[in-house]
Amino acid sequence: MLRAGLPRGLLALFIFLVFAACSSPNRGWWQGSFEGDVAGTMELSINARGTKAKGEVTGRLSSGEGFRAEFEGTLNQGFLRAELTGSSETSVGLRAGFEGLITGDLAAGKGAGQWKADLKPAGRQLEGEWQASQDPTR
Repeated sequence: MLRAGLPRGLLALFIFLVFAACSSPNRGWWQGSFEGDVAGTMELSINARGTKAKGEVTGRLSSGEGFRAEFEGTLNQGFLRAELTGSSETSVGLRAGFEGLITGDLAAGKGAGQWKADLKPAGRQLEGEWQASQDPTR
């Protein structure tokens, strides 16, 4: 029931603004590449509400091994900072776990930043840079 004196149009506008403030123009699918200690291609799926962000990164190293990681972090005024947990194929076909961090700026459908990954079994740290473009068709 509406309060007396509150026009329906104003209520609808308020509800729209609340939902618009909760989502980010940077949510959705991103495709790109990374380089550094290892290189390859990747896809990011970002779900953002307010300043909270979570999603998934999948990709393939230039040597052919695939990887997948989930991430959780923040996306504040276009700056992404998220912790990764995932696994990658090895050259002998086994899975190897890793944890890491991805940071960078997302604006106007373009993104770029840095990444780090700690390989659990090897105790080795890898790092580098990434770049991506938002895919508005997905």
